[in-house]
Amino acid sequence: MGLRIRLIRRGVIHRPTYRIVCANRHSRLSSKYLEVIGHYSPVPNKEGVKRVMLKEERIRYWLAVGAQPSDRAAWLLGKAGILPPWRPRMPAPVKSPLMQGREQAQARQCLATLGMPVTTDSVARFRARPGAAAAMLAAADQRNAGQEVDVNPLAVLLGYQSVQHAHDAYRGNPSFVSLESLLLAKEQLEAAEAAMNADAADDAADIELENDDSALAVEIDGAEEAAFLEEVGVDAETAAKGDDSEDSDASFSDF
Repeated sequence: MGLRIRLIRRGVIHRPTYRIVCANRHSRLSSKYLEVIGHYSPVPNKEGVKRVMLKEERIRYWLAVGAQPSDRAAWLLGKAGILPPWRPRMPAPVKSPLMQGREQAQARQCLATLGMPVTTDSVARFRARPGAAAAMLAAADQRNAGQEVDVNPLAVLLGYQSVQHAHDAYRGNPSFVSLESLLLAKEQLEAAEAAMNADAADDAADIELENDDSALAVEIDGAEEAAFLEEVGVDAETAAKGDDSEDSDASFSDF
C-alpha cells in the first residue's frame, strides 16, 4: 500500500486549520487516514505567529516505512528540520496517446464482458479500480478456454463472493441497476460511515497533540510561506482565508 503524508483541512470558513496525516495515497481525501501526526494553523495567532505542531518520532517512522510527503507537507517538514529543504518536484511523465488508447480499449472490453454500459464515465471509473481489468481479462481467458467461471472478479474486488452475494446485499436498493452502481453505492456508504466514526477520535487526537509536551513546535514565517505558495501556484491570501485547501485540485496539484 502506498503511503502519503498530506494535509487535511479542518476548521470553519476563513479560519482553517489543517491536520497533517499519514494515509493511503490512493484513498479519497475525505476517507479515513492511518494516523494524525501533526497540526498546522495557517492563520496567525494573537502574537502574529503561525505554528505547526509535529509528532517527530511518528513522522520519522512513517517516512522510514516509505511514506511520501505532499509538496506542502514536505515544505513544513523541511522547516522543522525533519526533511531537507523543499525543492520543486519534476512533473510526472505524461502517458503517450497510444498507451492511453490501449488502456481505454482494455477497459471497454472488460465492461462489455461484464454486460455493463460502456460510457466515458464507466471507462474512467473502471480504469481507476486497481486490478479490475486484469481480473476480468483472466476470467475472459477462462471462459475462452471452456472453463466455467462462477465468481465475477469485479464482485470479488468489492468484497463479495459472487454476483449473487452482491445482489443479495443490495436487494431493494432502488439505485441498484448494475455492478457499476453497486460500486458507487458501496463507496458512498463507506465514506459516510468513515466520516461519522472519525470525528470523535480526531477531536481527541487534536487535543492530545496540543497538550503534548514532547511534540515538536515550529514557527512558520509568513513571507517564506507566501513564496512557497506562489511557487506552487496558490494565492497566499486565498490560502490564508481557507477558501481553497489541499483538498481542491484547483489550489494544489497533489496534497
